[in-house]
Amino acid sequence: MPDLNIRALKDKAMDVDPDIRFMALEDFRKGLETDSGNQNSGQLESFFPTLLKLLDDQNPDVQNQAVKSFEPMVRYLSNDGLLSLIKSLFALVPLAGSNNTTSTNKSFTISIPNMALRSLFAQSNSRDNSDFVSDKLSTSNYRFNVLVARTIMDYLIPQITSREVTIDTVELLIDLVTEIGYVLNENEVLKLSLYLVQVAFKETGIIGKNSIVALEKIFALTKEVTTVEAVLQEVKRVEQATSTSDRLFHSFQLYSVCLKRGIKPSTNTINEIYDAIVATLNVQNVEITEDDDDIEEDVDFDAVLQENLLKDEAFTTLINLVSQGYLPVELGEQVFELIKIFLRYDPLNSDSYDDFDNEDDDDIEFSDDELDGAADEENDCSWKLRAKASILVPPFLKEFPSSLGLFSETILPILPIEDSNDQVISEAVRAAVSIINSTSENDLKNIQAIIPIIISRLETIREEQFPVFLKLIESFNRFQYVELAEATFACFNKRNITTSGSLDYLQFYSSVLESYDTLPTMVIEYIADDFITNLSDKSFNMISETVKSLTLLFNHANANKISEYYSSKIVDGLILKIQNNKLYTSDLVRLCITALGEILCHGLSQENEKIFEVFKISISNESTSKVTVDVLNEILSSEAVISKEYALFIMEKSSTLIISSNEATSKASLILLNNIIQRIPPSELKGDIELQNLIELLRVSTKEVYKYVFQACNYLSVHIFSSEIYRMRLLQTIIQLVNEGNIEVGDESFFEFVKTSCNFDKGLFSYLQSNLDSSSETSARILAICALGNNLDQEIKARIDLFQKFAKSDFNNKQFIPVLRFLGYIGKERDIRPVSINVLLDLLKNEKLTNEVVISSASSTLGLIASRDISSSLKSFANNYKSNDSNIRGYLMDALKIVVDNCSAQESEKVCDFIWKLIFNFSIQFDKCSISELRKSGEVLGKIITLSSSKRGLLLEYCKKQPALREVYLILVIIKSLLSSTEISEGYDEFLSSLIKSSISWIDIINIDIRQIVVGNLLTGLHNKPLSVLPNLNDSLLPKIFQQLKAEDAFKKVITMGPYKYVMDQGLEIRKLSYEFIYTLISLESSTLEQYNVSIETIFNNIINVGLSDDQADITVLSCINLIHLISNHDSDAMVVIINNKDGLFNTMIKNLNLQLGKKLSAKASAQDNESYQERIKSIVKLSKKFNQIIEKVYSTNPEIIGLIKAWRVYCQDLRTQFQIYYNSTESE
Repeated sequence: MPDLNIRALKDKAMDVDPDIRFMALEDFRKGLETDSGNQNSGQLESFFPTLLKLLDDQNPDVQNQAVKSFEPMVRYLSNDGLLSLIKSLFALVPLAGSNNTTSTNKSFTISIPNMALRSLFAQSNSRDNSDFVSDKLSTSNYRFNVLVARTIMDYLIPQITSREVTIDTVELLIDLVTEIGYVLNENEVLKLSLYLVQVAFKETGIIGKNSIVALEKIFALTKEVTTVEAVLQEVKRVEQATSTSDRLFHSFQLYSVCLKRGIKPSTNTINEIYDAIVATLNVQNVEITEDDDDIEEDVDFDAVLQENLLKDEAFTTLINLVSQGYLPVELGEQVFELIKIFLRYDPLNSDSYDDFDNEDDDDIEFSDDELDGAADEENDCSWKLRAKASILVPPFLKEFPSSLGLFSETILPILPIEDSNDQVISEAVRAAVSIINSTSENDLKNIQAIIPIIISRLETIREEQFPVFLKLIESFNRFQYVELAEATFACFNKRNITTSGSLDYLQFYSSVLESYDTLPTMVIEYIADDFITNLSDKSFNMISETVKSLTLLFNHANANKISEYYSSKIVDGLILKIQNNKLYTSDLVRLCITALGEILCHGLSQENEKIFEVFKISISNESTSKVTVDVLNEILSSEAVISKEYALFIMEKSSTLIISSNEATSKASLILLNNIIQRIPPSELKGDIELQNLIELLRVSTKEVYKYVFQACNYLSVHIFSSEIYRMRLLQTIIQLVNEGNIEVGDESFFEFVKTSCNFDKGLFSYLQSNLDSSSETSARILAICALGNNLDQEIKARIDLFQKFAKSDFNNKQFIPVLRFLGYIGKERDIRPVSINVLLDLLKNEKLTNEVVISSASSTLGLIASRDISSSLKSFANNYKSNDSNIRGYLMDALKIVVDNCSAQESEKVCDFIWKLIFNFSIQFDKCSISELRKSGEVLGKIITLSSSKRGLLLEYCKKQPALREVYLILVIIKSLLSSTEISEGYDEFLSSLIKSSISWIDIINIDIRQIVVGNLLTGLHNKPLSVLPNLNDSLLPKIFQQLKAEDAFKKVITMGPYKYVMDQGLEIRKLSYEFIYTLISLESSTLEQYNVSIETIFNNIINVGLSDDQADITVLSCINLIHLISNHDSDAMVVIINNKDGLFNTMIKNLNLQLGKKLSAKASAQDNESYQERIKSIVKLSKKFNQIIEKVYSTNPEIIGLIKAWRVYCQDLRTQFQIYYNSTESE
């Protein structure tokens, strides 16, 4: 939109026709709200006089439009223009106020100029709640500049506080503080707070109330306990100096505002507030009144009403006192007594007044209207106190958990759940629920007293009160007190309560179904009947929630109690939604499909055919095909019976869906295809479409689905090998996948297919041998299976001959590798002498054997052959383990890994015991040479612990015995293996947590290998098994990690090269791992870090003080990366740390960054040194840009950090000047 034509608008705005004036202002406002960004501030300022004049327009529509015209101008005005406008509008406010104020009464109407003025402050902080923004959905990116905000405050605050208080000044103050209150310093916050305290006591009505609102806004800005103390003392002083009857009323309101700030005042002040509360509640008088049977004087109802209103305010303050955790422990007993008294507080209906005015009115009848009026007259607001006493129960229990027994015994039975006031009932129920929820499941006897009360109350409550009581009844569900649930449903029936069509009842049903394993038929069928009604509800949300609850019903142990009548109705209702799927949301239809699946799985209907028929519709619909496939998979895994024709239909559909572009649908359909093929006689299988799509899927899919593809191929193997086309397509695809390394040696479903294929294709070995990559271990296993499957003894003998040839003199030849692998898989199934364990061991002992791949293959072959006769093999292994060097023991460990993987369940415990003792009972020197052996031994023992949980305790015992360095390293490798496994058995995380806790002290051992694996284990645990690390994080792990951030002299090695000496920092890798651990830690959610008491400030402190001062460029880079990540993931926590700037932390950061930037590149620097230098500068620039974003954001609301911001801006300016190229070319994070 082009710039506004202010001159033309001025003419129209002053036109005699109010419609033209209105349209001129509308055009002005719309022009400003169009984000063109090119409005001229000077021209807008020239329009001020016109707008100000129109605020006094006689036409209310024009006047209203004029008010709306000011707010959109704010972002376009210059600072001086904005200040000029504010002053002009404020100058009009008292004039307007005086026009509406008599000499005796103040106006409670906000003046028009003040509306316009307040609209200027409806920007970033208060826009959503403002009454002056024409479009609530619009956004304003404008944020008052700190200096401008300061100037506005300096002008308006003295003006407001020096004049007589009006509704205008109070409302303006609220908006000012909400929008730009952040510029106020602590002293100004205190002064305004003291001023508002006086206003609150002095003024009446809405002005007094809004002054307390203003105080709440201002008090939120305080950060000092001294301010809180000063304001509380001022409240006390003014209250004592005030003689009006409502002074205590105001003081309690003000106390509540101060207490809710969350800054604890002194104990003396707390006691003073508490004493005022107790004095106001006047407990002794309450008790005397309720026990006095001889009241002779008439009751002054107005006095009782006012007294109760004051007590209510005092009770509110008491609630705030307890909720904030400020109540001294020694006062807990007295507050408990207060709760007990006021739960029953009802002075006008106490025993004192039972016979009051009954004697002469026996024959008088009143109309309903007269009775209602009497009820209003006698409303003494005592219900507020009963409600407040109930409200106090949950926070009191939270602060004094040891009082639970007293609450259960004394408070629970007297909670006013039978009150005549709905709000009291609601709060009483909440209080009861808090007591019940705090009670252990073993302590039902402590809370049983309320159950008869609840059952009795169900007979009398109004129908609309039932949802409140359902929450109370629901809280008993976890105690398995089914009698209460039964009584509730019996009451529904007896009283004919309308329970359908309500989410409250639906939630109650779900809770009952989830909580009780056994329910009577009456309850089950009542719930089913409501569900049937709900399925016809007009609300999609109600239907969706009902279907979710239906799934709970169908999974219930007593679901078979649903009669065929109800079952049929439910099935029809669900089917109708699927058939008319265009009328409902896809999510709802999917829920219905899932529910029908549950019916079939649990055999709950005799109309299975109808359900299966509707699945034909849903499986053909793109939006519901996936869920239908999932449901059919679940059905087929149960005992459900389907016809051959239906199976063929599903097979056809799933065959098409397996090549879906949606990976999840493809995989689910593949599983379904496997399930359905097994139910179709082989003679009925055609398989053409299926095979085409399976082969195509195999070409384009990921490894994750290979298992299911080969399972299907196994079922269809007759058809594959009866067709040369399919045979060749599939074999060529397999050859390609194997040669590309996509099929691994552990893919058992694939090798099952290979075994099956051998039955149909006698020439398979020859074809595959000619085309497979002989260097692949997968190829070797394939060929071995084919040779065994087709009894190709000549092929096996030929390779035995090759083995003997290579083993004799040419054992380092790479052609020996496929021979070894082939014979390993053959030897696992049958005897292939002369290739034996001893021969292989002799080969491995040969010092001339140097080819690592041959060694690895020989070790694997050794393990495979040993797996055929484990008991005899282990003896040979033991003899060779004890009598040979570290390398041979390492090879034996490689073989034992395979043995452990292949031992049967019957052999498992014996094998595990043997290997465990073999390794732990053998002592060797811990040095660099033994590291490889210990690593392999630890991996074997890790497998053993996974297989044999009885070894967990043994390992923990080893950890406690202060083992030698060899055992220390061995145990650490075991821990690493366990942390890397996918084991998820019960107690596994606790076991790992204990291991980590026991091993963390080993990080203090001055050994580079041990320390590196300790830190590596913590990192692996945090990645793979976080619950093994997090519980010990704050107590022991993090402090140890922080210690590793500093370079240690013990790990620095001096290397002499000619006349030069170089220092090698061997601890660098440990520090890198530690920074990687911190990076992973701060990747967790803030809630998780808070749960485990991880201090963001401590992390900042260590990285800034230690990491940014490290000599190594790599550590500087990692420190910057971590700080960027910390700010990005936890910006709100980072802002708090910046505001506190404890011990000048961020001034230290500036100093350390300058230190790093000051390091110059040597003239003789290598290419690597040059690259490291550049990476260090770039990382510092990235960090600086990221930190600049957050520190400016912090400063905009916390001007007290002005010292830090000045130092930071100087640093940034120097950075831009000295490293301009890096600064301009490096993108901010």
